[in-house]
Amino acid sequence: MSFTGILRNTNNSNSSLGLYIGAHDPLGRMKMIHNARTAANTAGLRLVSLLEQHNTSDSAHIPYTIHWEAFDGGWWDAAQIYRQWVLEEAVWTQAGNLTVRPRAQQVNWTSTVPLWIVWHGDFP
Repeated sequence: MSFTGILRNTNNSNSSLGLYIGAHDPLGRMKMIHNARTAANTAGLRLVSLLEQHNTSDSAHIPYTIHWEAFDGGWWDAAQIYRQWVLEEAVWTQAGNLTVRPRAQQVNWTSTVPLWIVWHGDFP
């Protein structure tokens, strides 16, 4: 997933305060963002990104923007922040909606796969 949201319920149980964190990568390179509660009032965040070239120095450049934004709402609202960016900027969305693209432009297995699995759990 290229974005995550850290949510905190307010006194009104129907709303939350959130922090959106998104890897705004127009080329869609492989990456993982993982957040977890580490203590009562703290959270940890990990971004794993593959480097494009072997780098022998102690530093590396991430070739995309990390976007932080406070918002009101829940997971849907965080997804809408990413959606707004991705529809305007990402290379893979410029060809339009999958339902209206010519069949030749679609990757066949993505439209016929019988099961998608999303795994949530610890990783090294």
